[in-house]
Amino acid sequence: MPRIVDHDEKRAELLAGCFEVFDREGYGSVSMRGLARSLGVSTGTLYHYFEGKDALFEALVRQRFESDLLAATEGLTDATPPEVRLAHLLRWVGVNVEHLQRTLRLVLDYVRQSDDHEFVPDVLHGYSDELARALGPELATPVLSAILGLLVHRLLDPDAVDVGAHVALLGRLGR
Repeated sequence: MPRIVDHDEKRAELLAGCFEVFDREGYGSVSMRGLARSLGVSTGTLYHYFEGKDALFEALVRQRFESDLLAATEGLTDATPPEVRLAHLLRWVGVNVEHLQRTLRLVLDYVRQSDDHEFVPDVLHGYSDELARALGPELATPVLSAILGLLVHRLLDPDAVDVGAHVALLGRLGR
């Protein structure tokens, strides 16, 4: 009897494995064949789920975006005061700074090597829209800019950035 495959689960599993490969080797160095080999699947399997490397990468970034936003806003409700929402989000950023930097580094590598100039701004607009829902429209873009600035600064000079102090300061600015 043929095995029944949950396509959404398999797709998510492939994406999770792909992140590690992209992170280790860089966007430009990865091929569909190399991804398949690293994941222990056939190239045909990857092409069954994704049209190509760009589509796979974009699905990966969108999956991480959705997962991150869900985790960052977990437990918040419409009744949660905005300043508590901001503090909750910033604590999540502080705890997940390494994860966020790995994702940002990979996205920057993609931007450097891709001709697609719409994908990343589209994802950033998605982040901003979700932050507007969670924090209010007046804080969404400044908070996103501050978080991205923190992550880039830490990438460029890790010893110069005290993430805890920066997160605490950003939290005070939101009050």
